[in-house]
Amino acid sequence: MALGLILAAAGCASFRPAPLLFRTVNVHPIPGLSGDQRFASWSPDGTSLALMSNAAGNWDIWTVHPDGTQLRQLTHEPSSEYTAAWSPDGRWLVFSSDRVHRIWPNLWRLNPLQPEPAEPFSPADGKYFFPVWSPDGTRLAYLYLPTGPPSFELRTMAVPSRESHTLSNDGIVFSPPAWSPDGKKLVFASNRSGTAKLWLLTLSTGEARPLLSGPSQEMQPSWSPDGRFLAFTSDRTGNSDIWVMEFSAAAAGDGAEPHLQQLTHSPSADHYPQWSPDGRRLVFVSARSGHEALWLIDLAP
Repeated sequence: MALGLILAAAGCASFRPAPLLFRTVNVHPIPGLSGDQRFASWSPDGTSLALMSNAAGNWDIWTVHPDGTQLRQLTHEPSSEYTAAWSPDGRWLVFSSDRVHRIWPNLWRLNPLQPEPAEPFSPADGKYFFPVWSPDGTRLAYLYLPTGPPSFELRTMAVPSRESHTLSNDGIVFSPPAWSPDGKKLVFASNRSGTAKLWLLTLSTGEARPLLSGPSQEMQPSWSPDGRFLAFTSDRTGNSDIWVMEFSAAAAGDGAEPHLQQLTHSPSADHYPQWSPDGRRLVFVSARSGHEALWLIDLAP
């Protein structure tokens, strides 16, 4: 009996839960928003968010401060406008819109200070989704769907030449890519291994490898500004929640599962985390209040 207790105690001593990556200080909605909101993008100075909202009866691009003030509608087209992304210098928002073909969203660009008229930013040769600026502002990564066979491609576009380059068309799923802070890597979602998982692409070599294993789905990555962490959505506990992983462990490539932390625990689905420029907050989309709305997670190490 005594020996059993000693062995049990030794086993408990050897099993210690991993320390939290972050202490979640607060999870709260952004007040003052009506309708549904999706896919927010932080301004480079962290003072404003660009988002898509149907508050005016149609999907348009809006901006709002994180405290819910200064809500402003930027586009007023009868078409649908999607997934705006702020350029690193703060001068531009690039977004998807079907204002020409109605069923083919192309990329458009506007100045958030003088938003109209917006200008076309891509050819009208297919469907463009989820534009994301590189940290130096010289490229856009995005998803592209040709007008032929329905297979998503991960592409980049040079700015200002707008020359495009296909990086992968292997099982790409409908999820935004994420640039590393140094602009040398991209994380994207692919089901090439059977289920949607996050893959790390090294741009210099074209090599891609999965970051996580198991049957759960992981999508919608966002890289922390210091490069240490990746936020993403996962259903590994049976519901779509916001998670974060320690990227240094994931990048080791030794087969070991990186250190993970679940940040949200709502029975409603949580989606599209995006890291603030100071690394202290995440904005995400949740239906926990009865409709799709923007929420914030305040983080502390």
